[in-house]
Amino acid sequence: LTIPSGSLGSDEYEGGLIITYADIWHHLNWGAQVELSRVYWESQNKHEWAGSHTLVVAQEWTSEVGSYLEYVGDWTPGQDYVPYGSLGMTWLVNSNFQLDMGGRFSLIEKGEDLNLFCGFTKRF
Repeated sequence: LTIPSGSLGSDEYEGGLIITYADIWHHLNWGAQVELSRVYWESQNKHEWAGSHTLVVAQEWTSEVGSYLEYVGDWTPGQDYVPYGSLGMTWLVNSNFQLDMGGRFSLIEKGEDLNLFCGFTKRF
């Protein structure tokens, strides 16, 4: 949810709904997510619908190291549906801190060629 915040951020309301699912099946971690959002399309000066979905399978190789493979579909204003592939690794440093790195690449000509990333998750 985004609310107008003056000079600190957006001047428009935006919001959406995300539904997730996760399970373990045949020693693999499976996940899925569907998102539908109402976003402000600045170049057209109007609100439009956008969405995405994912399907991910992950494997824990050790108690600290894992990897994942993901299919992502994005639908945004001004752009048709764009499918992406994503893969990466995770390293659980301790029970409250995890590092991750990976890449996302378009499966068709229209999308972003390659997006590399790294990050962390901290449990408080």
